[in-house]
Amino acid sequence: MRHHARRPLVSTAPSPTLRWWLAFVAAAAIAALGAGIAYARLVPPFVAARGLDKVLHFAMGAILAGLLDGALRGRSLRPGSRWAAHVPLAAAAILLPAGLEEHMQRFSSSRSSSLADFAADALGVAVGIAVSRLGRRAWTTTAP
Repeated sequence: MRHHARRPLVSTAPSPTLRWWLAFVAAAAIAALGAGIAYARLVPPFVAARGLDKVLHFAMGAILAGLLDGALRGRSLRPGSRWAAHVPLAAAAILLPAGLEEHMQRFSSSRSSSLADFAADALGVAVGIAVSRLGRRAWTTTAP
């Protein structure tokens, strides 16, 4: 007698969208940990002295925005609006809190506010969303 493996009625593998969300949550946790380290004054001085903080701002902006754009499946801020139809929801969701947090650093004794930091965030967000959209397009295109 031959036994056939039964297929589960419900897939146990996470959906592609869930994978994007899980990766985004993990990256956001790492970013929050980094912010906590900065507020605790545990960042080595050479990070800011060599401009590495701008690289970190760019990288976290790119990673967070790219993953969030994938999780949101490329949704725009407000599809029916003329000006907001082309603004990715992920860009707004990352840049608004980043800008607010950068501004609030002016009032912290352990942090400094910098327009260059926010510019690095914004550039990272733009690159992250572009890479995310190109990657999703390439992965969903079927070969003939």
